[in-house]
Amino acid sequence: QQSRWFDIGAEGGKNHGVSVGNGARSSWLREVTALWFLFNGHDTTQTRDCYVRVEKAAIRYRDPNGKVSIKKVTQQIGDYKYMDGLRGSSKVMFGYALSSSDRSTVCGGNYYFLGLRVQIQVRRGAKGTTTDTLQGGISGIRLGLGTSPTGNYNTTNKRALVLRGNQTWSEYNSATKWPLETR
Repeated sequence: QQSRWFDIGAEGGKNHGVSVGNGARSSWLREVTALWFLFNGHDTTQTRDCYVRVEKAAIRYRDPNGKVSIKKVTQQIGDYKYMDGLRGSSKVMFGYALSSSDRSTVCGGNYYFLGLRVQIQVRRGAKGTTTDTLQGGISGIRLGLGTSPTGNYNTTNKRALVLRGNQTWSEYNSATKWPLETR
């Protein structure tokens, strides 16, 4: 088995506590506290103990000190659980939120959304030289907002009016009028 994490969004590959560059590009959305996405097996072999799994997921922020802050989502709000095996062309809705205390910290402080970190595990338990397909993918990423982001994914409260994406921190921090878009 192998695991690998992927960063989606601004400042990818940076560790917790590293300074966020003034040229980082994001929508700088505040109060992002939950994560939803469609996780799929992309035709992973359905025999020989082959599975793909979401091992961990986190939301990455620019914290009040201008540093990268990575907070793991630990409260399950969707049907899929961490480390549930997926194979074949199966698809499941992944939904997790920050812990209650982390939601309060993020919503009460100046934490700005940078992106996500997702760790996917591929596993082949059988031995031998047979060729198998092992791949997992995510799509349809949606964010939950505020201190109570635990409503059903199908509700209409999952859209947000946000700053135009792809703005640098310097542009955002110095602007008096901000272009908006809906997500």
